[in-house]
Amino acid sequence: MKLSAHKVGNWNSFSLLAANLHKELANARMVVLKRWALKAEGIAKEFLNSQELAHNGTWLPLSVYTRQRKARLGYPDDTLIETTTYFQAITSFVVGDTANAGVKRGKTYPNFKSVTTASGKHKKLKSQEGNVGREIATIAKWQEFGNAVLPARPLWQPTYKRVMVWHLQHNDYKKVAIQMLVNKYQVVTTGGTPKPVGSISKYTLK
Repeated sequence: MKLSAHKVGNWNSFSLLAANLHKELANARMVVLKRWALKAEGIAKEFLNSQELAHNGTWLPLSVYTRQRKARLGYPDDTLIETTTYFQAITSFVVGDTANAGVKRGKTYPNFKSVTTASGKHKKLKSQEGNVGREIATIAKWQEFGNAVLPARPLWQPTYKRVMVWHLQHNDYKKVAIQMLVNKYQVVTTGGTPKPVGSISKYTLK
């Protein structure tokens, strides 16, 4: 009786995978984090565009004073939007193992001396009127949690809830990592474990 063994399948590819597995898993982790951050950024901007949170009652209606002030300055009647400054300041980025979406500190509303109203006339702004010169992140915090003057109109809490639903359905780290390995190294999976195309090995008794 003679025992022999020979390999079947793409073992060169599998050997390369084994040598680079740690790096590939780190790459997959970064892909998942970047996708999460970009999705959160997109959801927040869509909330602002669609005004969904105003329509479903999550945001309280604007006060009469605020509506009149916005009309006087030629701003739209939308909640959390006066100019496009806040919207354009929303960004996403990854730091270490943390995905982030929001407004970075240090950015401020432009120091406009005047605005063009809806009627096409130029109007001078008073000091601090329309958030002139204020830090965008500070205004965003006031809007999110409220202060002595403003009621809370959360944008990022609903954004987090919605992005997590998407994440659990479409951005699972294990699934993303395995799919990346399958695509790059031409492996198949058995019980969630990558294996080379074909049999791992074949033993024949002779």
